[in-house]
Amino acid sequence: MVVVVGVFGLDEMRQLSERLCLSFVAGFLTLWEVEPTSCHRIPRATFAPAVALPKKDFRVRISKRELPIENRPG
Repeated sequence: MVVVVGVFGLDEMRQLSERLCLSFVAGFLTLWEVEPTSCHRIPRATFAPAVALPKKDFRVRISKRELPIENRPG
């Protein structure tokens, strides 16, 4: 009898969640323009499992990025 302690496939799940997170962030930064509002300093980071969180809140302005439209023959 084999007893498995912990979550089976934990490493595979970590890799999958990392890829999903990076894909979402890359898509967001491609389609949206993010800039600080008044203060141009981003607060120091507090590290949590797999992420870095800002120590305090800060405001940003998010606007739609203007992407060039390619002319396609039609």
